Amino acid sequence: MHSQIVFIKSYLIVFISILLAGPCFSQVLKGKIVNNQTQEPIGSAIIRDKTTQKDFISDESGYFSIMLDNPEQLLDLEIIKENFALFSIKLFATDWNTDIQEFYLVSSTGRLANDQETSTSTNDQETDESDVYSLLSSSDDPILEAASFDWSSFRFRLRSVQSVYDQFGINGFILGNLVTGYSQYNLLSGQNLLTRYGEAYRSFKDNPYDFGSSGLSQWIDANAASFREGLVLRYSESNRAYRHKMDVHYVSGALNHNWFLVAGLNRRWAQEAYIPGSYYDAWGAYLGVSKYLGKHHSLNFLAVNAPVERGKASPATKEVYALAKDNYYNSYWGLQEGEIRNSRSASSKIPMAMLNYLWTPNESIQIESGVLGIKGKRADSQLDWYNAPDPRPDYYQKLPSYIEDSLVGESVRDAWEQNVNVRQINWTRLYHSNYANYSIVENANGVNGNTVSGNRATYWLNERHADPEELQFFAKLNWNLKRHLFNLKYRLRAGSLDNYLELTDLLGADFLVDAEDFIDNPDFQHPDIRYSNHIIHKGDVYGYRYKSHHSNHSILTDYNYYGKRLDFNAGISTDFNSFYREGFFQNAINLNSLGQSDKINQTGYAAKTMLTWKINGRNYFRLNYAYQKLPNRFDQTFVNPEWSANVLKETNQTKVQTADLSYFYKSPKIKIECTAYALNYKDQIINKNFFLDEQLEAAGNVDLADGGLINAFYTKLDQRHLGIETSLEYKIGRGFVISGIYTVGDAIYTSRPEMLLFDKFSSSNAKHIIYLKNFYIPASAMQAGSLVLKYNFKRNGFATLSFNYLSDQYLEPNPLRRVPQAVADLDPASTQFNKIINQEKLPEAFYINLFLYKGFKLFNQDFGLTCSINNLLNRQNLISGGFEQYRFDYAEKNPDKFPSKYYYLQGINYFCGLSWRL
Repeated sequence: MHSQIVFIKSYLIVFISILLAGPCFSQVLKGKIVNNQTQEPIGSAIIRDKTTQKDFISDESGYFSIMLDNPEQLLDLEIIKENFALFSIKLFATDWNTDIQEFYLVSSTGRLANDQETSTSTNDQETDESDVYSLLSSSDDPILEAASFDWSSFRFRLRSVQSVYDQFGINGFILGNLVTGYSQYNLLSGQNLLTRYGEAYRSFKDNPYDFGSSGLSQWIDANAASFREGLVLRYSESNRAYRHKMDVHYVSGALNHNWFLVAGLNRRWAQEAYIPGSYYDAWGAYLGVSKYLGKHHSLNFLAVNAPVERGKASPATKEVYALAKDNYYNSYWGLQEGEIRNSRSASSKIPMAMLNYLWTPNESIQIESGVLGIKGKRADSQLDWYNAPDPRPDYYQKLPSYIEDSLVGESVRDAWEQNVNVRQINWTRLYHSNYANYSIVENANGVNGNTVSGNRATYWLNERHADPEELQFFAKLNWNLKRHLFNLKYRLRAGSLDNYLELTDLLGADFLVDAEDFIDNPDFQHPDIRYSNHIIHKGDVYGYRYKSHHSNHSILTDYNYYGKRLDFNAGISTDFNSFYREGFFQNAINLNSLGQSDKINQTGYAAKTMLTWKINGRNYFRLNYAYQKLPNRFDQTFVNPEWSANVLKETNQTKVQTADLSYFYKSPKIKIECTAYALNYKDQIINKNFFLDEQLEAAGNVDLADGGLINAFYTKLDQRHLGIETSLEYKIGRGFVISGIYTVGDAIYTSRPEMLLFDKFSSSNAKHIIYLKNFYIPASAMQAGSLVLKYNFKRNGFATLSFNYLSDQYLEPNPLRRVPQAVADLDPASTQFNKIINQEKLPEAFYINLFLYKGFKLFNQDFGLTCSINNLLNRQNLISGGFEQYRFDYAEKNPDKFPSKYYYLQGINYFCGLSWRL
């Protein structure tokens, strides 16, 4: 009996011990980091569990271990290694190979990582009972690489989607223009060593920070704790947008008390770049600090300033290129005292700073928030003139084709060839014009009896400013419940853009009188009637000044399920957009130009879903669908905001529908991707500014009948995009890899939109139906292909040779050539009729690019050499883009009077850089 009691006590003790030990279950997961190109192990890689904020380091053989307390825990891993793309994956312990799970990293020292101004593997022994990894979006994407590197010089757009639908962000903050919606890449221009970690993808997905976009989404992760410790010095030389670049990049690694520091300084410059007369002057500086506050809290601070100024290059007609005997002719520059001076430049000086806070109270919940501040100046300079001849050397009335007298035309042709002051801007003549324009201005600045005399400017330089100021805040909650992940996100963006003209150079004159010579009535010529005959000096604001004020609230939520064979994602979002105009000038045409306008409130919403079928470790299918109703922006609402607070009566909002079906195959030797996509855009409003030629409007509409500057709006503009994207990669062996990438699409307008015309300097307006239906979406080639041969060196390097082909690229059509008045009284079967109506198709293009990266040691120091050579065959007759002029001869209906303007692909061009890691 006693022995039985002892046995029972012993049994109970063991049983209770097992019960008590249950919550303390632990499992060791073993993994290995491998170079995808060379199959060699990667040591010193950081494996970060984002759920617990724990870091693990791979040893020299690539091995690492993770101690897991909860077998049902979802692992949200990031693998970080210098010179390799950031690797992200979500998986459970049951997904893990029972032996050692291998993770394959892709080199980031490739073509997408270099400074051009133009961009995993799963286990093959899965059983039917085990889970299959969720499809990785951050692995290498050959389609995206080809679009970013090989095709970007032709202004290629994936799926022919306009860039206004792109999304760009860093550390959870969206960097987008509050007025136009365009991504603000200039805020991080040239900071490649800072922005090397992140991901880019097409279509909608389970974005950790935002809902996503129908265009290209790019998100950068810049955390001081993620960079490899050390000092990097780099010098680069190129003959593209700039000639030289120097970088200094420092990472402290872990300091005392879990502090991390990253800092950098760089400069890019060219006194004259590849295009004659263009120049480049850019600086960059950044400072990032990260701090771990125990196991559950962390802070990340980052400040960046990347000021840049560049001289612009002009498009031109084929006649002008022939006259100049140079396909890289640039009309914007001229000689001033023997030195090249460009009349047009773009400058940006916009620093920003951000602070992120991350709290992980337990394995299931993660809370992150952040605040961002932006304030700076953005300007474009150009020549302006008053009551004087047009100074542009390629103005159509100065060209031989416009001159009826053949002898005079021939003399002009000879002057173009022989005299640089004829084919370029004649700065000397502009100065002399100002010197000779002595004037007396009475009642200056609106003060009776105030007389000002001196040389009044007939020519001057100005800067058109749109200076941003923004405060952004976001907060997000992640709740992980085994295989279920719930996200709730909130974002606030509040800011303004200050818009004005600034006089920057009087070109020898004493002053400028602020008056608009497009207005015939002298009483209406004053941009601000409170200060008529306003005397302007260098640095003064003139012409107009207004601010656009913005407030945007977004609430987003999504749900992710990670199953054994199916992954599922669904999300919804709501946007509340509010904006108004505040004017600081008051003109006589629009008395509402002064003061605050009524506030415009817009609401948008969206929904998306994504389903991934994980057949096994090699085969995946993914289906995406999304619908958006976008709130209208400031630039889609206010009419001629420089001079008025008027708004469009058209209030339709853009609707976007996207769907795509993808198949992926991944094995050690072969990778295949094939995607079929469909996108529809409905009720778009697009803002345009151009010069309207006379005779389009009826004589009764006096202010428009004689032409003038126009603010116009496409309304009810619909588009449809269909296509297929494919890529195939095959590892031949002995280090050789061959890839084929091909995309084909059909992107067309599917409506006959209305175009609303508003005269900038009167209350006149007009409306036209534009016959654009079945015209192609312009700018981007609809067929693009690359054949890429890659060789991986045995150690630390590779070389690629890509053969590229593009076709079916169309110019942007002039809408006012697609109206009945443009072809009135013409025979529809005539050549002239069809030349006016048909959309111009650019010639197909074939070219070859070469890229090389090699890491090596010298004197026991690490060096890296990067070299890319584009357009290896030096083909200088390839048209890379262009547009139809927004002018037309309605009297003679001659389509050649205002021919299209083009850009040509640069000839053979290179980028070479040498980095030294200390």
